[in-house]
Amino acid sequence: MQKVFITIFAAILIILSSCIKGASVLPSVTGKAGEVLLVIDDPLWGNEIGDSIFNYFSQDVVGIPWDEPFYDVSRVDHDGFLKILLTARNIVDVDVSARYTQAKVQYFRDLYSETQTYVKIQAPNGKAVIELLGKEGEKILRFFYTAERKRTLSQYLKYNNRELVKQVFDSTGVEMVIPSNFNRIKWGKDCVWMMAGRSKSIQKNMVIYWYDYKHQDDFILENLVAKRDSVLKDNILGPVEGSFMKTGSFYPPVLTKFTYDSMFIAELRGIWEIEGDMMGGPFFSHSKVDQKRNRIVTIEGFVYAPSKNKRNELRQMEAMIFTAKFPESLN
Repeated sequence: MQKVFITIFAAILIILSSCIKGASVLPSVTGKAGEVLLVIDDPLWGNEIGDSIFNYFSQDVVGIPWDEPFYDVSRVDHDGFLKILLTARNIVDVDVSARYTQAKVQYFRDLYSETQTYVKIQAPNGKAVIELLGKEGEKILRFFYTAERKRTLSQYLKYNNRELVKQVFDSTGVEMVIPSNFNRIKWGKDCVWMMAGRSKSIQKNMVIYWYDYKHQDDFILENLVAKRDSVLKDNILGPVEGSFMKTGSFYPPVLTKFTYDSMFIAELRGIWEIEGDMMGGPFFSHSKVDQKRNRIVTIEGFVYAPSKNKRNELRQMEAMIFTAKFPESLN
């Protein structure tokens, strides 16, 4: 009997040990979305080197003509980089010392907290740091940006509006993550308009529309904008009779083309406005070819938040848009 007890007890210990090893012991990240903690010492901070580094990470967001930084940057020196700050969500650690013979950058995930992104820059002098940013800066920005998008999606997946996901797929053939706060929907001709909540101060909107694919010229900037204006004029009406949405002209839209998940994407960032009214705001869209149905599908998010920052709300919808795909069936 004693041997049996010892055997069972040993088995329990093994199971518990496995569970502990498999479980994460890291704390959650701290700070708000879009924040970067810059760890850099005083000799570098109070001069043009520090200004260049700060300005790089706080540069204006493309597609938002108002003054909104790409990241909200706070700064601490290494002596003040204590335990309470180690869990910050995005960290850039700049270490300048004569013991380094050349500049290099290292990328870390989950270093001190779950989902944390940590970039370590080592260089022999401040000038080398600036030169390194010129080479690696865009990669660092994408590193943080992608991590923020994944954090957003992890939350959205917990509260995915499965009923609306199915309705949208059945009517459009598009499957994507749609969080539960998107609770209003309007159906148009080859167009779906979804709205989140009923807040008057911040309104988030998602539009999906589609049309026949003819040739690659459909992805020229002028043609994408013309199609956008044509579709939204009929489907997104303003509060005043005869008013409608169109692409803003005072801030030209920016087109970027790339491949994501083996699919060509034409990405537009720009400003929308209401013809016949004073409303406006930023938009972000992906247009891609649905080869099974020989059509172009555009998924767009746009924000209306007068007198408020819009960067994070727009990025939340960007996270949704990146999940869009064209499966044969929705399980």
